[in-house]
Amino acid sequence: WEFNSHQTRSCAALAQRFDKITVREASGIKLCHEKLGVEAELVLDPTLLLTADDYRPLYQEIEPEPKPYLAAYLLGHDQERRAFCEAMARARGLEVRYFGADANAKLSIEEWLSQLNRASLVITDSFHGTVFSILGHREFITLGHQGRGLSRLKSLLGLTALESRLFEEIPEGGIELPSIEWKGVDERLDAARQQSLDLLKKSLDAFSSNTKQ
Repeated sequence: WEFNSHQTRSCAALAQRFDKITVREASGIKLCHEKLGVEAELVLDPTLLLTADDYRPLYQEIEPEPKPYLAAYLLGHDQERRAFCEAMARARGLEVRYFGADANAKLSIEEWLSQLNRASLVITDSFHGTVFSILGHREFITLGHQGRGLSRLKSLLGLTALESRLFEEIPEGGIELPSIEWKGVDERLDAARQQSLDLLKKSLDAFSSNTKQ
């Protein structure tokens, strides 16, 4: 919990005004209950309410890279992460394409999607980098960061039974990745997607009924 007692009291008072609160990581349910005095429900991140087929038209007209490559979508550009990406690229005979989300980021949304969805391997420390790797059925490695979003990464990868793709420490030496059984991943996502959409529709219907009264 990152907030002081004054901020917590203010947030708790505001949280009480909502009819429904949802979170995208399991730990958020406990925090909402203990710190804000409200009950929350776990749902998918909004980007996961769409499928790969929904996103594909956004980037299908972009020319693919001429050579196979490793997409390194990193929010933390430290030397250790870069060295790991370079080693993995050399081991697989791939070029490396680095891109991020800071003020120097130059890719459009469409180009960003194209880079991730056409990579031979994705290495990322980003939640949404992981999301789109899963949606696009990409071979991927997620590098965890204790100070940023680790809880939601664990929730997502636990839901999809892809915990083996998360490394909380930068691996040393070569690593062997188990193959991904995408049919099972998609089935788990479909079930969670339907549950999240049902909850959203139910909440909107209830809101609509209340405003009419």
